[in-house]
Amino acid sequence: MVQGRKSSRPLVRFALLAVGFTIAGALAVGGSSAITPTSTASDLAAAIAADASVVSGASFVTVPTTGTPNAVSTTALTGFPTDGASYAILTSGDATLADQPNTDGGSGADDGGGNIRGDSDYDVSILKIDLSVSSGINCLSFDFRFLSAEFP
Repeated sequence: MVQGRKSSRPLVRFALLAVGFTIAGALAVGGSSAITPTSTASDLAAAIAADASVVSGASFVTVPTTGTPNAVSTTALTGFPTDGASYAILTSGDATLADQPNTDGGSGADDGGGNIRGDSDYDVSILKIDLSVSSGINCLSFDFRFLSAEFP
């Protein structure tokens, strides 16, 4: 979701809403890599930005109360990273399992998050990133994948 705001200062705000995605391990590519859990919004924002110097702030609008739903990764998955060495993972489960195959109905995680929008979303993370945008810039793009792996 992209939200623009009118201001004399050039600034773009957008929120990424991750509602129930898990990345299947069959999509992983071998090699040296890491998935590092983080509860720090600025770590995730820096991993998303092609140029981290444009990130002027980051915060969570909402994040589950427990668990490890978010991570920064250097693990090559589903075509990521697309620019740079890392990317962000926002899940409704355990981000450290993103590169593992879902072979068991009990392999997910309950992160203790309640409903945010509606009555069927649980463990939602919404990340807000503030960007300093140069004069004359009028568009924003980012790469994302919404993936889900329900067992069986």
